[in-house]
Amino acid sequence: MSRFVHLRMHSAYSLLKGAIGVGKVVALAKLNKMPAVALTDHDNLFGSLEFSEYAVKEGIQPIVGMTASLVPWGIDTHGASLRQAPDEILLYAKNEQGLANLMKLGSDAYVNPALGTAPLLTYDMLAKHSDGLIALTGSIYGGIGKLLLSGRRNDAEALLAHLHQIFGDRLYMELTRHQLPEERQIERAQIDMALAGNVPLVATNNVYFADAGMNEAHDALMCVEAGRYVMEADRPRLNAEHRFKTPQEMCLLFRDIPEAIENTEIIAKRCAIWAPSRSPILPGFHVEKDGVVLSESEALR
Repeated sequence: MSRFVHLRMHSAYSLLKGAIGVGKVVALAKLNKMPAVALTDHDNLFGSLEFSEYAVKEGIQPIVGMTASLVPWGIDTHGASLRQAPDEILLYAKNEQGLANLMKLGSDAYVNPALGTAPLLTYDMLAKHSDGLIALTGSIYGGIGKLLLSGRRNDAEALLAHLHQIFGDRLYMELTRHQLPEERQIERAQIDMALAGNVPLVATNNVYFADAGMNEAHDALMCVEAGRYVMEADRPRLNAEHRFKTPQEMCLLFRDIPEAIENTEIIAKRCAIWAPSRSPILPGFHVEKDGVVLSESEALR
């Protein structure tokens, strides 16, 4: 049986969305004898250093990633406003250049956000900083999935071709199975498009909490994030399938598409960089008093 590697993991650093501490992510990967695990928090790399240190200490390969938000495909980025959910794309640092580009994109999403709405990027910004990055299409939350769900197959194929042009063999079609009708609705089209475009398939589980017992508490957390009430019926929610599944569960779930499981380990092998540890880099300052240059401690005092 192939070894499965979790590539879609949202920790507590996905603020008010994820409910797993970084240390718990690594502990779960070690408990399940996973050789590697990725951290893909929403629009930030806040936990990447802590995650890398935990993982390396436990002998597990850390994969530094991010779930980035993009202006939806086809929307004019000049003078427009965001009136629908952004497109998601998963990005992973493959090497040093990839880590630098991932940090650049993570910063620009806040410092120079698209449409003046942070955190948000454009497909053009993504293309400019794609070197050294591996990308997953985002399943039902990505641009391709959203276009397929709205019946725009031709636009979805155009977007896949565009992403393939940007990333080449570093692009993967992401498949998820959380018992959601949207996933079942588009999976056949995703597979057909991937085969026609020579884009490999990869299986992920969109993990937000450790086990099924945390589903109810996480649902309350989502209400806090969205400003909604638990009893409301028409609000976003996740089900118990969004837990940390074992490799055995994932292999069984995708037993009809074994290459989608195998590609999780291939992606892990392609990523050979993690957030480096270093002492804090603080700016120096120059202070004079009566013509005498003070030391930093004297100036602070």
